[in-house]
Amino acid sequence: MILSAIMLLLFFSCFMIVPFYDKLCDAFGMTRVTIFTPTEILPESSNLESSNPKSSNIDLSDNREIQLQLDWTKNGVVPISISHTPHKVNAIVGESYFTEFTVKNTSDKAMIIQAIPSVTPITATSFLHKTECFCFYEQRIEARETLTFPMVFFFNKRISDDIRLVTLSYTFYDITPKSMKSTL
Repeated sequence: MILSAIMLLLFFSCFMIVPFYDKLCDAFGMTRVTIFTPTEILPESSNLESSNPKSSNIDLSDNREIQLQLDWTKNGVVPISISHTPHKVNAIVGESYFTEFTVKNTSDKAMIIQAIPSVTPITATSFLHKTECFCFYEQRIEARETLTFPMVFFFNKRISDDIRLVTLSYTFYDITPKSMKSTL
């Protein structure tokens, strides 16, 4: 009898976990899922040629500027050198921007690397959209090879007015499988 009551309680608690989690997220100001319509996600104009917007592309109804700082680190001793210019991009909300990272394999062996992004403040994560990014895929880089990795991004217009500075940081990992390291 007691075992049946415990099992029944556990069964019904499974249905209560989602509403409880939603209330907990609301209490701490976090959202579990952000749903956008395609018109809310896509930028109204595009500036893929440089990191400075063309004045004819600026939507005057929302010309907020957010500074995106770009940062990177290497996990452990990954034999690569990384450069990026500029380190900061002043982005108009809703505009698309193009930037590049240059990565050089400083070792005598080919490797497979993966870049994992992180965004601060965390509340900006849902509003920084990367439409093209080297972090979407594993990257094979040959011994002593230098590659240029593109990134195209924009800030969604629903981003908070309080956010003026966002840091996008990439951590680069050597993910070459051990079984392949001798054959690469």
